[in-house]
Amino acid sequence: MDMQSYVGKLDSLIADFDALMPFTDSADKHAEQRGKFFMVLALAGLPPELDSVRNQILSSATVPSYDTVCEQLLRLSAPTPAATPAAASPTV
Repeated sequence: MDMQSYVGKLDSLIADFDALMPFTDSADKHAEQRGKFFMVLALAGLPPELDSVRNQILSSATVPSYDTVCEQLLRLSAPTPAATPAAASPTV
């Protein structure tokens, strides 16, 4: 599964979570709990070859948001532009 499909699946789970999870008294507290839950879910579902990425994200001094984790994962999977060789200088 490519990273875009993986993040899309996570977004679908968020919609299910919102439909099934009771809302707390505080909207801010609910948003914080929801964000942390899905950040952990996103990292837990990564394949073993991305263990180093998961460890790097979790070793951060601050707990990243779900959106931040998804941005990092999508950036990781984005194709990097091919380097173009420098044009040869004409010799005189």
